Amino acid sequence: EGLVLPVDLSAKGILKISARNFNGTSSHPVFLTALESKASNTSLTIKKEFVRDFLYLSVSSHLPFTLRPSLWIVYGEEKRLVDLNALDDRTYFGTIPLSVFGGGVVRLEAQGDVNGTGVESFEEFSVYPISPEGGTVVAGDGEFSIEFVPDGVYSTLYCRVEQSPEGYSVYPKDVLLKKGAIIRYALPASVSIATVGLFFEDETDFRLLGSPDPDQPGELTGRVTRLLGDFSVLPDSIPPSISRPSIWYWRGKLQILFGLRDNRSDIHPDRIRIMLDNELLIGEYDPDKKRVTFEEELTLLPGSHELRVEAGDRLGNTQVITRSFSIGAQ
Repeated sequence: EGLVLPVDLSAKGILKISARNFNGTSSHPVFLTALESKASNTSLTIKKEFVRDFLYLSVSSHLPFTLRPSLWIVYGEEKRLVDLNALDDRTYFGTIPLSVFGGGVVRLEAQGDVNGTGVESFEEFSVYPISPEGGTVVAGDGEFSIEFVPDGVYSTLYCRVEQSPEGYSVYPKDVLLKKGAIIRYALPASVSIATVGLFFEDETDFRLLGSPDPDQPGELTGRVTRLLGDFSVLPDSIPPSISRPSIWYWRGKLQILFGLRDNRSDIHPDRIRIMLDNELLIGEYDPDKKRVTFEEELTLLPGSHELRVEAGDRLGNTQVITRSFSIGAQ
């Protein structure tokens, strides 16, 4: 039948109610509050946070709840009520395992009574369970897709794709992949594929993932093997920069040192060329220090010599510099 408490709710204040069992364990509290006499706007806010295989949900208001709010999750033909617990008089929270969703659009429907006024709030998101057998998620009306290859993940991963002005973000970003996934990004006809690339960014890395392919003029593709993150199509028509080469020649040994920097798509090691008086020299490129060194015994005649350095990035932008130097009699 319930328990009746002799409480006057017409008085100002907030009533906190909780129960304790014979073992001394307390229940989550319930808050009751009297109506405020002044008129004020009321609203509900739904917040969600994905934590591994669970969804943490909260319903809050800027004023105390008069009655406990309710939160429903709707997916497919199913509708489930979330068990909410009070964090305080203005916030209730609950959790639900992501395994209950079969994949697709999920709708959150919150209802509550705030200051005597019934209020509602709605929100939608999409989540797709990806098993080790693989699967594909398509977003942006087919503009973007991510295909998880067989054994691409260690265990079931609950994938979400969110679109932004910069591109697409794929979650979760903190779960290690096994064999990874293939990214496909369709390009509008107005974009010159020769000047753009598919770029990937996670918490530690920003790199070119895919470059133009003449066999697929309307699409950029790439593969991720470690983590998920942010994907975007960005232009890059700026060639690398080459620092002024330092040259030393002493007792038949030639040393050459210069640095390389690139704006976006990074230096392509196979597009570094060092020519001395039209003869090819093979230098060593250090991608961490962004530096090229050459050190070998080489016979140079006294007089003027010309060094030519060429460097290209992964999208084909090329820079060339030359430097003349003289060798005296030794």
